[in-house]
Order: sequence, then C-alpha cells, then structure tokens
Amino acid sequence: MIFKLPYSWLAEYVAVPKDPHDLARDLSLHGVSVERVVPVRHEFTNVIVGQIKAIQPHPNADKLQLVTVEVGKGRSLEIVCGAPNIQVGQKVPVALPGAKLPGGVTVARREVRGVTSNGMLCSARELGIHEDHLGILVLHASSRLGTALVNLGQPQDWLLEVEPTTNRPDLASVVGVAREVGARTGKKLKRKTLQPLPTSKKSSLRITVEDKQGCPRVCAVRVEGVTVGNSPWWMQERLVRSGIRPINSLVDITNYVMLEFGQPMHAYDADVVGPKLTVRRARVGESMVALNGRTYALTNNHLITLGQHGPVDIAGVMGGEASGVTAQTVNVVFKAATWDPVLVRKMSRQLVLSSDASRLFEKGLSTEAPPLAVARAAALARELTGGRVHEGMIDICSRSYRPVVIRFPFTETERLLGVALPRSTIVGLLKRLGFSLTSTSTVAMVTVPYWREHDVVGPEDIVEEVARLYGYRHIPSRLPAPTLEGIGESNEFLREDILRHRLVAAGFTEVSSYSFIPERWLQALQYPLAKALKVANPLSSDFVYLRPSLLSSLVKIAAENQAHHPEVAIFELAKVYHTALSAGSTSEPLDQYRREELRLCGLLVKPTGADREELFRTAKGVLESLQPYYSFTYTPEDIYPFASGLALKVNAEGEQGSLGILEPAFLKAFGLAATVAAFDAPWGCLTTGGASVKYQPVPRYPAVKRDLALVVPEGINYNALIAALQRASPLLQSVELFDVYRGSSLSAGTMSLALHLEYRAHDRTLAAAEVESAQAALMSAVAKNFQASLRTS
Repeated sequence: MIFKLPYSWLAEYVAVPKDPHDLARDLSLHGVSVERVVPVRHEFTNVIVGQIKAIQPHPNADKLQLVTVEVGKGRSLEIVCGAPNIQVGQKVPVALPGAKLPGGVTVARREVRGVTSNGMLCSARELGIHEDHLGILVLHASSRLGTALVNLGQPQDWLLEVEPTTNRPDLASVVGVAREVGARTGKKLKRKTLQPLPTSKKSSLRITVEDKQGCPRVCAVRVEGVTVGNSPWWMQERLVRSGIRPINSLVDITNYVMLEFGQPMHAYDADVVGPKLTVRRARVGESMVALNGRTYALTNNHLITLGQHGPVDIAGVMGGEASGVTAQTVNVVFKAATWDPVLVRKMSRQLVLSSDASRLFEKGLSTEAPPLAVARAAALARELTGGRVHEGMIDICSRSYRPVVIRFPFTETERLLGVALPRSTIVGLLKRLGFSLTSTSTVAMVTVPYWREHDVVGPEDIVEEVARLYGYRHIPSRLPAPTLEGIGESNEFLREDILRHRLVAAGFTEVSSYSFIPERWLQALQYPLAKALKVANPLSSDFVYLRPSLLSSLVKIAAENQAHHPEVAIFELAKVYHTALSAGSTSEPLDQYRREELRLCGLLVKPTGADREELFRTAKGVLESLQPYYSFTYTPEDIYPFASGLALKVNAEGEQGSLGILEPAFLKAFGLAATVAAFDAPWGCLTTGGASVKYQPVPRYPAVKRDLALVVPEGINYNALIAALQRASPLLQSVELFDVYRGSSLSAGTMSLALHLEYRAHDRTLAAAEVESAQAALMSAVAKNFQASLRTS
C-alpha cells in the first residue's frame, strides 16, 4: 500500500526542510519508508478563471453554443463550446489564445463554423487533471475571476510515496506523517488538535448498533442546506495527486478527510437513508448495489448499515450507490466508524471487493478517530457547501476507550539494544512520539497515544520506538564475543550447512517449496486425510494442508522442469508436519497436537528406461556420503510411494528413513515421466550417533590389492555379504563394488558382483601366501553362507 503525500500539504501541518529528498532520507532512516520523491507540476499555461454570463445557440451548428465568459476587470470573451453541462453563472477554466495544454496542444483564436472563438473552455481531461471529459470542469464558486488556475493551488510540488508497514496504518495519512516529522525535528504541529463536535441525545437522526463486536464505535452528524458542486481547485489538486478522482464537493470532503486523518468515512443523502440507521448483520436474500455499480448478494457473514430502503453500505468496505450524495442532495449525513479488522478483511475477500477504506480498516484503526473525522468533515462542509450542522453529533460507543499503559523498566533499552541511553533521552524521545509517561528513576508507566494502540503493546515495542527515533545507525555494531562452545559440527546450523555443501558437491541443486500442499498430493501419497493437518483459512485450493512429506513437492518441481532438464539431482532440507493429538482429545494445546520434523529429501531423475539398479546404488551412495563416520543399516521393505521390491528402510539408532525407486504411478500423478530414485531421511538419522573421527597415522606398510568376481543368487543381501567377507579375515581393509553383471554366461537366477579388495597388516609387509590364504578364507565364508562361487568366465 503506497500513500502519495503532496509535500505542500505536509508543510501545512509541520515545518519541513526545503528539499524533500532530505526529509525522505531522514524518515527512511527512522522507520518511515519513503520509496520515492516525485516532482509534479501542471502541464498547462495561460489558463484563468472565468464566469459564464450568457449562452446562445451557434447560428451554424446544432450541437455548438456561443458562450460569453467574463475573465475579470470587466473583460469578456466569446467562445464556441459544445459541452452539455455548461450553465450561466458557472465558474470555469478558460484557456486564452496562446495557452499550452497537455499533449502539445496550443490554443489559438480561430473560426468555428463562421464564428470566431477567442479561447477554449477546458474539461478536467484536457487540463490533465483526471480522466473526466464528459463536460467542462466547473470550478468552486469561491474561485476569483481572472486568476491563473495554477495559482489557486500548488503549481509545482513534490509527492512523497510513503509505504506504511502493516502495523502502522496511521502513516497512511497527512497527520500521521506530520507527527513523525515533528518527532524527528522536535517541531510541534502547526495546526491545533481538532475538537469533536458536541453530542446530541435528542437528535432526529438515530443510530442503532446490533453488532457491537463488529462495530465498536460509530459517529455521525447531519448537515443541512448544502449546495453540492465541484470542490475547490486546491482540494481537487491534492486529491488527484494523491491518486483519488474528484467526484463532487461532499464526496471529495470524505476522501480528503481520509487522506488527512487516515479515517475512512461515508457521506449519505440524508433524505434517502431516512432518520434511522441500523448497524447489523445482513440477512439471506438482501443485496446492495455498491458505488462501483455492481450488485452484491449478502449473507449473515456480512456487516451492513441499514437505511429506510435497505442496505446503504457494507461495513468498512464500500457504500451503496442509491444512498450516495448527488448534485440534488440538500441534506447530508457524514458517518465515521470503527470496524473489526478481521471481519472487514473476511468480507472484502468473500465479496472480492476492495477499497482504500477496507485496506485501512483491515490494519486496525482506533475508536478515538471517528469523532475527529466527523468534526473535520462538518467544518469543510460549512466552508465549501454552505451547510449547517443540525442538532450536534451522534456518538454510539460500545465500550469506553482505555489507553494502553505499559510498565517499562528503563534497563530494557540496554538489554535489547546493547546501548545504555540516559533516562532523560529515553523520556524525551518517547514524548516527541506522542507517548506520555509517569516515571521513577528505574521504571516508567508509558501511556500509548490512541493512533498507536494496536501497534505498541509491550516493552519491546517501546524499545523499538526509542531505537528508531534515536537512529539505528547510532547503535554501535559489535560482534558477539566468541566462545569455544558450539564450534564445530556440534553446532546445528553449521551441520546443516555442511550437509548442504556435501550435496552440492555431489552434483545436487537445493530447492525450496511451500509448506502447504493441495489435497490431491496427499491422495497421490496415499496419506490419510484424517491424519493430515488442515489449514483453517487456506489462501487457495492449492494450500489446504501442511505437507507430511517432501517427496510430493520435489516430484512436482522435477515435473515442471522436465521439458528443459530431463536429468536432475535436487534436494530439500525442510520441515514436514504431522498430527500428534492424544487419543480421544480434541482440545489439546497447539504444540501437543502438531509435530514438526526436519527432514532431508533428495531426487535423482533420469529419462524413462534408465538403469534402475545403477540409479538406486547412486542414491544409496549419496545418502551414505552425508554421514561418512556412521554406518546405516538397511531393511528391505515395501514403502509407498517407492516401487515394490525396490525400497529400503534406513535405520540409524531408532531414526528411520527410506530409500529406493519411486513408483511410476506416483510419478504419473504429478505429470513426471522418468525413472526416479529418492531418499527421504529425518535430520536425526544423519546426526544421531555416529562414530567420532579418529585420526590414524599414515600406514607404514603397503597394501595388497586383489579383484574378486563372485557369482551369487539374485536377491542376496549385499550388506550381509560384505559383513561376512570382513569377518573372514582381519587383513581385509576395504571392499568396493565396481561392477554388477547379468548375462547368458551365468546360470538363471544368478548375477556377478565384481569387487576391489584391499589387504594390509599394520606391522609388516604381507607375503603372497598370506594374501592367498585370506582370499581362500573369504571364498570359503561366502560359499558356505551365500552359495557364492568364483566367476570363471
């Protein structure tokens, strides 16, 4: 949400530097983000205020008229005009001959159907003000004849594009930014605090609030005898530069007050809405045509204001078209209210209807703001429309305002910032921000100003206010003192970093996916929906459940990239989520029914038809390389979504993971046509246990290497075979599988495993006879236990 603030408007409230860039830099350094400073000026010249004195038909054209316009000092001009909205007595912008208009247009004295036109009456679009081109721009009656139009406002100005954070809706207003400028400069606001109107208990206007939770406060005033027309040039100029199109003087007043005070409000035609307004939940079957011209069906989920003929607004979102003020309005009701921010957000999303007002209400506004906004609107109505306040203000407040008071130990500043600021400095900074304090030498009771009541709620927030006004750049940067504790791989974050680097070194790419998944992914995983954690208010149908596994996310990523990357190796280290609700319980605290688990998941993707056995061995080797000092144990087991007979359960001191080739049907559910190996292991499986690193001297005696080709039955347990070889001889130092062969030269149901063997003794050089004896012992062990034989061809 960007708030466009004309610099000249801000200067009316507080003293500002001559160069707006200086102010923008200073505000941005102290917590008020000014994204851009944009110069603005009018792109027209030689346009003055004139008044229509007479209108006559054009003698040679049915759709044109001859307009006599007085332009000051008794001087009149005759101008040809075809606009349908002109009337005698109106004050209008007159472009004199030689005037320059936006788009490179130059106005000249010229003949139109045989009659000389001595200038041009301008629409708002022709002046580059806004897009309304249906008629001539009618100026406010107070505009002085002959005055250059630009001099009625600000010919050249700057726009500060302020981006308020979600917790600071007060900064989406002129007064809110002015307060921040005053706090930074130590200057007081130029304008005195506006006083609310006196209330009336016997007013002919009545308001009933049935939903006090949804509407904590509503204020309204009836203004009679208004003359609706265009608002003054200076107001239109500010509205347009702030991004709002002028409508008429009454509507413009409500928008002007919203920009000025940050409090949205409505203007109703009092004779249309009737003498009674009711704030209640809508009923099934009710509907309203909003100001955007669309009809919205309402339900009990929607809070509305009801007039004598039906709904007149959807609370905090948008007003109704039928009750809006028009040129014929004589009596008007200005209403400002505070709405429940959660309710406003829900209604806006359900109706797919958003407005400047709803975006402000969603962030939470104070109940103290409505009476001030109503008072400002009534004052502007008196000034611009000639109206008079009738019977005072109606103020319905469901609960008395109690300012937030926080107990604040002064030591909190040093504890959280690391800077010992004097007590007087802390007190001075807070007072400049509008906080009031009663304090002792060690503790202050801090009263939060009403415009920050939803934002500052604890001592930490007060420290933040002190820090940002003091200036973050003035807080010294110091690295924490290092200690030996936590250095090395015992540090969790360092271990994660090392694991990531090992995977990247192995050729993998790290990916990051959403924690939320759609229901169809759970179905593809064959995961029971009843055991999945469902989001109460999902953002969309694709973000309904918290993921119980990383596999589905990684397969989806591979599927989306397969057109350009048919072979990929990707991994993700992230949390998955499971239920942990006690049996028969439905009201456990959050942490008791939700369990988070950090897991590592990796995929090796090859085109369809790739050697699944080789891919399986590669995935197994990658997993083992992540914990080189620890031995995993494996158990063959069918684990969906791994293919039957091609999966292992990975065990490490009670921690269990899985490894194998993924089932083609599972891959098809995500649109992936490939051969895929995957490993899925809990973080503890990679860190629990594990032998510590032991350093040994470089061997003094050489190793003896032999190759051995064994013919073994299909389905043999490779780990058990290797364990048997290592038990057969203490001289055997290492075993490495380098080939698996199946072919017609072998018996059916058998395969050949080719192994690199390395023998070594730590105290001598091995003799050939010793190696041959060890080799024979190995053959005897595997022949006896695994029906293995030496391959001869």
